[in-house]
Amino acid sequence: MKRYWLIWILILSVLLSFAGCTKKPAGTEETAGSGTASDSTGPDRADTPEGTLAALLARSPGGYQMVRSAQMGQTGINILLSFRQTLVRLAGYDVRIVTDDTRIYPEKETEILIGKSARPGTDTAISKGEYRVEPDGERIRLYYGDSADLKDALEYLLTAVCTGSAAADVKNAFAEALQDKGISRYDDFRLRNFFCDGVTLMGSTLCFGQAKAGSRVSVVQHRNQTQLRSTDAQMDAAGNWQVLLPPEEQADRLEIRCNDVTVLQYRNIRYVSETATASLLGMKVLADGVEQKTFRSSAGNLVVASAKSADQDSMEIVIRRAHRSVQIRPLSAGQEYVSDGQEVRITVREFPKKLSVEFDGSYTESVQLFLYGYDTTDVTALGTDVLYFAPGEYTVAEDLKLRSGQTVYLAEGARLHARLLAENVQDITVMGRGVIDTFPFDVDTNMITVTGCKRVTLQDFSLIGPRKWMVKLENSDDCTVRNMNIVGTEMNSDGVDIVGCSQVTVNGCFLKNNDDCIAVKSWGRNVSGIRVTGNILWNDVYGNAIELGFETRGDSISDIVFEDNDVIHILGGSVFSIHLGDHATVSDILYRNIRVEDCDRKLIEIYIRESKYSVDTERGRIRNVTFEDIALVGAALGSISIGGFDEGHMTEGITFRNMTSDGKAIPASDVTLLDKKYTKDITWDGQTLVA
Repeated sequence: MKRYWLIWILILSVLLSFAGCTKKPAGTEETAGSGTASDSTGPDRADTPEGTLAALLARSPGGYQMVRSAQMGQTGINILLSFRQTLVRLAGYDVRIVTDDTRIYPEKETEILIGKSARPGTDTAISKGEYRVEPDGERIRLYYGDSADLKDALEYLLTAVCTGSAAADVKNAFAEALQDKGISRYDDFRLRNFFCDGVTLMGSTLCFGQAKAGSRVSVVQHRNQTQLRSTDAQMDAAGNWQVLLPPEEQADRLEIRCNDVTVLQYRNIRYVSETATASLLGMKVLADGVEQKTFRSSAGNLVVASAKSADQDSMEIVIRRAHRSVQIRPLSAGQEYVSDGQEVRITVREFPKKLSVEFDGSYTESVQLFLYGYDTTDVTALGTDVLYFAPGEYTVAEDLKLRSGQTVYLAEGARLHARLLAENVQDITVMGRGVIDTFPFDVDTNMITVTGCKRVTLQDFSLIGPRKWMVKLENSDDCTVRNMNIVGTEMNSDGVDIVGCSQVTVNGCFLKNNDDCIAVKSWGRNVSGIRVTGNILWNDVYGNAIELGFETRGDSISDIVFEDNDVIHILGGSVFSIHLGDHATVSDILYRNIRVEDCDRKLIEIYIRESKYSVDTERGRIRNVTFEDIALVGAALGSISIGGFDEGHMTEGITFRNMTSDGKAIPASDVTLLDKKYTKDITWDGQTLVA
């Protein structure tokens, strides 16, 4: 306890020493902990005798608590949690974080008040780019302009408190804690061609991104704890930078630094030798002896091929690439192949067929094959309003706005750089075997947006895109997404988002996304009649495979079936998730006949709680959710978390039937329910887990 008091004496001393407004100097580069005591206008340390501080703490042995607004967004909450995580790691003690709801967390004399809240006297306005820390009796008030300023204030506090650690160690520990929560230490820092651990680097690899102009960026290669090489970026006036990273076959970790702070790390990297590199760069995919166009992305390689005649009932695929091992997913396809270490031969006997061919256990070094039978489409019979894209490359800078009754046909071999928008129209179709690729455009733009429409069909074509939702169906009815292939590479690249819709079918699609593959939401309109069947799902670092939420603002979200799907990889979130953050009643949800191949973290996450996406003040309820015939195939039994909100907002009626692992029934005794507060009527093969 003595150590605890002394630490908080130091906190208060430091805080009182820089009380007042700290402003980032205009025109200077952003560095971690931009506020310093010398910048402040408050009293110096001599004004706060140590004896007085000791007396304050002696009257409050429970220590200080950090008080945030109950309306604080998830980003702010994650920043506070990162502060807490760093404090525990470096100082060895914890700080409680509570909301400003006095019904739950009564006021204490010793509080650190974070930003505007319901606590008296916290309404001080402060500009972006500034933060203020000031004492008020036994309380401490911390104000900030935006999330970047909150990070700066907390980082400076950590640097002052963690006296046993070097400033650089504190900054890097805080940056790593933020990264664990999906937050960049620098809001404007963006890396464009690495996305997850386990990447394979080929020869001299180009690493590129964007940061605040004037920042210093370097890419550091490590082996264990030893730095092997550091390569600095060349920054242009707009903040764009690139590094030609020389091969370092001994390296196993990449560290990307901005202004001497580690913002990203990639572990378990693999460097390919020069011989292997030449082979990899020269990878060829042949269909019936004809080399195919390969669409390359950071998430893998995409190949679309069709049978060349109506009577063709099989297709031979050859992938020429040096390798040590091969895995073809989904495993349920039972796809046979022949490999000699230099090429893989696959004979496909039914169409359409969607396969992920993965080499040497790498997620990024893979080929996604989308194989179709002979195309019998008669374009002239599609109607009088047909927008036809023949084989070739096209760029449409403005949103391509669709009209009622219009058909867009993308012939195989067509590559369209465009965003499609359908707003308050009906009877529209987008089809064909071409590719829509939005990489030339703003990464914060949806690829296909359907709003207020009826009778919409999206069929057969492929989407490759950066950040933002790939397909958004909003407040629309009678929509079909069939046999599509979607590859989203960056965070927030949801596959298909169904928002406030009814009667929607998603069938036979391959969805590989660095966020939710499938998400069902409501921004106020009720949702019903959703069928998600026969799909192959690959969720990367962010999001979940099958998500319901977070936005749940309608009165009812019900009658939803997820059936006969293959989840081949899930690297970050949950396989199944219901995140209820608003007032909707979620009911009659069925997950049936779903195979999970690669998941060792979260299997199921169901909860009712406020989130950064919440708008409603009232929380909802979850009722009648069934998991039936869920098969783990080579995957561990991940965590199962089920919780409600309070006695009036329960999660109830959760039924599990025939849950198996590698063909064997999972007994109820193997199941541990996390966060089961405010739940009832949860059964596992007839056995009661929660009464």
